[in-house]
Amino acid sequence: GTAGQQKAGVTLLPRRYVLTGGDALDKDAAVSAQQVIVEKHHVDPFNNPNLLRLLDLLGAQHYVVYGVVTEVCVANVVKGLLGIGSGARPALHTRPARIEIVEDAVKEFSGQAGRESLAKLASAGVVLTSARTILEKM
Repeated sequence: GTAGQQKAGVTLLPRRYVLTGGDALDKDAAVSAQQVIVEKHHVDPFNNPNLLRLLDLLGAQHYVVYGVVTEVCVANVVKGLLGIGSGARPALHTRPARIEIVEDAVKEFSGQAGRESLAKLASAGVVLTSARTILEKM
C-alpha cells in the first residue's frame, strides 16, 4: 500500500489486469490484457492463490524472470515455476519448457548469496541470460 510498493507508472501498459489474491480470477480480463500485474503481500508470489490459476489458464511454456531480490523474490518465482517451492503449494500442471533469468536485470542483497542462488537455479535447468539477448529475440 505504499508508494514504493507500486509498479512504476512508466512501466504500465494501457490494458492491464491486476491479479489480486482476494478476488476471483477474471479469466477474460486476464487473457485479453497486455500486462498482468501480480499483487503480492509476501516475498513468495505463489502465496497469491490466483497465481497458479492464472498460469494454468495462460499455459505459457516460456518465462523470462527479472527483478529484486535475486536470492529471495526472484528465486521464489523460479522455484514456483519449476514446482520445487516450499511444498505448501502444488506445482504447475505442466512444467514450463523454458525459464530464463536475466542476470543483468536482477539484484541481490548479498553478492555471494545471489551467485549461489543463480547457480542452484541453473543446475535445476533454468537458463541464465542477458537483457540484450532477450531484446534480440523480440
